[in-house]
Amino acid sequence: MISKTPGPKDNWLWAYAYDITLPEPEVHLPTIQELLERRRAEAVAHARKWAAQVVVDPQVTRILVVSDSPEQDQEINRSIEAELATSNATWVVTEPMEVAGDDDD
Repeated sequence: MISKTPGPKDNWLWAYAYDITLPEPEVHLPTIQELLERRRAEAVAHARKWAAQVVVDPQVTRILVVSDSPEQDQEINRSIEAELATSNATWVVTEPMEVAGDDDD
């Protein structure tokens, strides 16, 4: 039996996170959530894989992203960072990590 290792465009997914200190999360999170939901809908419409989850803790807010691309210089990233900049937030973005994807093929 031959086991196929997925290549970069096959079934690999990438995960990364924003770690954010947000002064007024109740003001800025709805806008960020809307951006994330819009990006998810675009991904589905174009048969792409992209999802994000916001996790709010008292100390830090995290946006966990899973995508079919390791690229972090996409419109969604620029939009999130523009919104964070208007909120006086501080944030770091982790490097994307490759994770195994679906075995749909």
